[in-house]
Amino acid sequence: MRRAGVTPGPGAARRAPLVATANQGMSADLTPLLAAIIGVCGVLAGLLVERLLRNMGRIWCEPTEWETHFEQRGADGFGKRTAIEVESLEEVTHAGYSVWLDFYNGKEIPIGLGDVSIVFSCDGGELVSKPLSTTSGRQVGMGGPVSFATMRSINLQPRQWVSVALHNDFTDPRDIHLLAGWRRAEFVGQQRTLIPWTGKTYQKTIAIRDTS
Repeated sequence: MRRAGVTPGPGAARRAPLVATANQGMSADLTPLLAAIIGVCGVLAGLLVERLLRNMGRIWCEPTEWETHFEQRGADGFGKRTAIEVESLEEVTHAGYSVWLDFYNGKEIPIGLGDVSIVFSCDGGELVSKPLSTTSGRQVGMGGPVSFATMRSINLQPRQWVSVALHNDFTDPRDIHLLAGWRRAEFVGQQRTLIPWTGKTYQKTIAIRDTS
């Protein structure tokens, strides 16, 4: 506090300009740094917005040639496919399904669908199948059975159609009984992208049983 009757000395007058000069120097040093930080944040925000915009769009899945079948095969696993009535379900040794799926990626970035499965909603519960790729068939040995690879993932390029053929067979009596009472079938895959936190489960109903 300035006391009455006391005037500031020459030292106080010199210190005031020095403090002002120091503050101005600090502000001048921080200005380029703040500008650089703001510029970097702006660039990162722009990249994030661009990627989010490229991630907009949807995936189409159109099923065709859906079919379920129930068969009675011999001990060698081969036999003629026949239509089995519900009353003779106990005689069925093999049951299964087949379908063609046409996918279209409407996004601007590649999409991968992993952990692929076909999920049946049945009268007796849920039946989950890991489908086989029908187009991957390879004959084992001379005249041997045909082996198929499991469809683990489906890669979808931007703005392109991809067709895949899937099927699977069941030999467990419990699975055969469940499939006999199916009501709805869904394709399920885990959506994977190059953008973190944007992956999600992709589900599409591919068949509904006509019970009328």
